[in-house]
Amino acid sequence: MTDNSPSPSLSPPPAHPIISTSTKGVVVLVTILRILLILNPLPSWITHIGPIEMSILDPRLSIQNLRETQFLLDMGWDGNDGNQGFKSTSQPLLLLLFGPILHNDTLIGLILLLVDVLIAVAIYSISQRWIILNRSMEDRDVRLEKSMDDTIRPVFLWVFGITLPPAPPPPSWSQLLVVEEEVIKISETDGNDEIGGGTENETDVAVSKDNVDATTAADEKDSVDNNAVDKEANSDSEATTTVKNAQPANGTTNDTNVKLSEYLKSLNARQSQHHRNAIIHYSSLPICASMLYYCNPVSILASSSLGSLANIGVMCYLTCLWSAIHGQVPLTMFALASSVFTSATDWWNCLDLIIPLVLLINVHSRSSSLTRTSVMCVVFYGVWVVALLAILQIADETSTFQLFRSQSPQPILPNMGIRWYFDQQMFVQYKAFFDAIFNVLPLCFGVPLAVRLWRYPMEMATILYIVHVLYSPTVTLYNTSAIFPSLILGSSPRTLARARCTSLLVCIVSLPMTIILILLNYWMWMSTNAGNPNYMWFQCLAYMVFWSLIMQEFLMAVMKRDKALRMTEKLMAQAAEADGESTIEK
Repeated sequence: MTDNSPSPSLSPPPAHPIISTSTKGVVVLVTILRILLILNPLPSWITHIGPIEMSILDPRLSIQNLRETQFLLDMGWDGNDGNQGFKSTSQPLLLLLFGPILHNDTLIGLILLLVDVLIAVAIYSISQRWIILNRSMEDRDVRLEKSMDDTIRPVFLWVFGITLPPAPPPPSWSQLLVVEEEVIKISETDGNDEIGGGTENETDVAVSKDNVDATTAADEKDSVDNNAVDKEANSDSEATTTVKNAQPANGTTNDTNVKLSEYLKSLNARQSQHHRNAIIHYSSLPICASMLYYCNPVSILASSSLGSLANIGVMCYLTCLWSAIHGQVPLTMFALASSVFTSATDWWNCLDLIIPLVLLINVHSRSSSLTRTSVMCVVFYGVWVVALLAILQIADETSTFQLFRSQSPQPILPNMGIRWYFDQQMFVQYKAFFDAIFNVLPLCFGVPLAVRLWRYPMEMATILYIVHVLYSPTVTLYNTSAIFPSLILGSSPRTLARARCTSLLVCIVSLPMTIILILLNYWMWMSTNAGNPNYMWFQCLAYMVFWSLIMQEFLMAVMKRDKALRMTEKLMAQAAEADGESTIEK
């Protein structure tokens, strides 16, 4: 006897979701606050505090660095000063874009505010679009979860307002019921046997034949409307009541009774989830991810007070995802190439991101070949890199030379990451070795993740993005604060529901303590000369470990989901094969 309840399927979000009035009010207030910070900057004694600048601002991606580089170029500097050993770390495309307005702080602040608004809109748009494109995979999850064992089910789906389908009946369910003309009666064989997992009272079952036939007919109907959850709750309640009024049949064994007891527990667990209110509905995840970035105090200070240009690189990354899920290969590769020229990233260090982008494009264009899409992406990426180099060469004769100078190893100032310690505190002869390790290691994750998680391109892109953030030369609070929106943006509720809450809670609670200790040790080391770089580095190491554990927990959740679905498919195939063989024998 198969499962006979309607399958709850994720309904697509509305084309134009209604944003609450309180959310709009928060957005307006945050926007006003950002504009006020642009028009009336904070005093320099606040913004130029060493620990604050170190933790939020990337010195290579700041307006101040662009002004210094532009001043040297105006003085006839050719990109290299052998006497003073000065090397420019400004990105040439940023210098070309902001060069004419470098002395207009208000205009620069408004442009950065516009970039942050576009980032928030892009996060919301990508999340909404991915929920729609991901429906086919969600339907596969729903279908397999009906036959999935309780031990591997995502039991926390109720947090996102998603209800699990009823538990599958035990393998010997047909042995538990004896169908008669009017009523199915099951009597007890041994008065000492217990049903229901330790209950002292005997349990009676009475199942009518009409109920069995009606339940079987319901299995042929695939309900996908919003009332499926309520219907399922009612069916679970009726099934639980039916089993609670049951008695073991004559000739049943203790093993059969145990299976009936397990089924009763499973039904009770499924029924209890219907009475739980969702903490955050899955349709609200896009607006939550968008607000988590736009209303973040770190992003407000970075773009409105400190003049950080790091948000332009984030905008390029989100443009890659947006254009990829819309199947636009040229725009995807243009955004990826632009990220090289607008962020402190080597041109070859983002090649592994092409893999999830190809898979995302293939999700939208299912008719196109994966090989053809891969070749097109590589070709367009090379074309755009050469085109941007040519544009910069025409605009400024020193731009191309300056670009390659900026990609050479540069002194790394102390920051929230761990690379600065290997750059400053290690012996010179070992510096090249550690640079090679930190530059090559992030590229080693792309192919293994593609082999294992090719069904989940958005999750794979999120993992690779986090790896690049953690292994970058300069890690700031701005970069790491963008990880949480990316986790919500690039994951399904069925993935998040499999994460271990205890592990995530420990890591999230520990992060503020490490941040405070990093700022304190930096101030003691650089301001009072009473500290030691080793103390600060160990706190930076702890900070990276906690972020790595969060990324690992996310990766494990994706793999648990994939493994559970694979195992269920395999068991269903084996059961179908066994049923076919038994039919042939009969």
